[in-house]
Amino acid sequence: MHAPYIEAGRSKRQGWQRQGGVGVEEITSLMHGFAVALTPYNLALMMIGILLGVIIGVLPGLGGANGVAILLPLTFSMPPTSAIIMLSCIYWGALFGGAITSILFNIPGEPWSVATTFDGHPMAQRGRADEALTAAFTSSFVGALVAVILITFLAPLVAKFALKFGPAEFFAVFFLILPTAFLLAGAFQDQQGAFTLQNLRDLARPDIIKSFVLSIKISAASAIGGALLGFALAFAAARGGLPDWIRPALTTFSGVASNFAGVPLAFAFMATLGRMGLVTTGLSTLFGWNIYDSGFNLLGFCGLTLVYLYFQIPLMLLIIMPAIDGLKREWREASIILGSSTWQHWRHIVLPILGPSLAGSTLLLFANAFGAVATAYALTNSTLNIVPILLFSQIRGDVLHNPNLGYALALGMVVVTGLSNLIYLVLRSRTEKWLR
Repeated sequence: MHAPYIEAGRSKRQGWQRQGGVGVEEITSLMHGFAVALTPYNLALMMIGILLGVIIGVLPGLGGANGVAILLPLTFSMPPTSAIIMLSCIYWGALFGGAITSILFNIPGEPWSVATTFDGHPMAQRGRADEALTAAFTSSFVGALVAVILITFLAPLVAKFALKFGPAEFFAVFFLILPTAFLLAGAFQDQQGAFTLQNLRDLARPDIIKSFVLSIKISAASAIGGALLGFALAFAAARGGLPDWIRPALTTFSGVASNFAGVPLAFAFMATLGRMGLVTTGLSTLFGWNIYDSGFNLLGFCGLTLVYLYFQIPLMLLIIMPAIDGLKREWREASIILGSSTWQHWRHIVLPILGPSLAGSTLLLFANAFGAVATAYALTNSTLNIVPILLFSQIRGDVLHNPNLGYALALGMVVVTGLSNLIYLVLRSRTEKWLR
């Protein structure tokens, strides 16, 4: 009659273990480990290992790892468990042994014992060497005990978390998290490596604020223009009733054009819209219209925005095309049956569904333009003071050389682009629930 309750308890325990917690089996295994470790034979090996480890630690230059390697032959005839116990005790004893010479002779036996010389040796000079040694031993004991307890009870959680790491997570760690952490550390250091907030204060300089404003304006203009034109092309290709060959040709071209940037793109626009470019001279010869006399400048705001549109428009087409494909034709047929006009269909169906995706895609284009540096630098050669060019000038080592200020600028760019991408993900999730 108690079988259902026993089964329920077993299910709860198994569920807890599946969630990564420390269950009854782990506690049982831990108690069994204590029973094995606390046998008289293993206790004797612990004492011998600690003594040998202290001797190794006292000798400068050896260290715990070298001591374990040197004394490894002592464990060849021991059972595996006893050998591991002795070697681990040798290592822990070496950690404490390095503090002895640090306190008594101001000579650190281990690299990690250097800090012990700061307070330990002055105490020994005042006749308080016993207190310093006791403090060093107690701190080593408490630190090791806490570390072992944490590892024992957190190991299942850490192991479960580690098993979830796949290629995407490793990519995020190595190419996103670690570079951002490097920038964050450099932004709070001066050129001598000392902590400072001056780099962040320098971000409020008028010239840097002007650079951020100009970069935001160019990025916003190219993002909005690219979003509108890209959406129009994508909708025409997907729902415009055009010949079937246009869509694959357009998407293929967009895949290439969205990645065409840097020096080749800058050279192409200089050859077409530069002062002696093909289009510029052609308009001047055929129609007597010099676009530069009309205020156009390829090396200015309008010119750089136009260059960015070359890869922003195809990128928008590739991003928004799946969302357009998700619009069900039944919705259009239903709106026609109900007597709604084209404007009403767009206002009440298309725009509410595609609106978050359009806004999110525009933010993604903004982040893409805000971080572009190769095209802008190759085109303007530092004549346009936008943030990526200013950052490049700080890092490369010219008269403005200040790498740590460059780290702060890069950190500011990460914040701006990160917020844009975060809002994009939120808006995309809202769109996906309609397109499933």
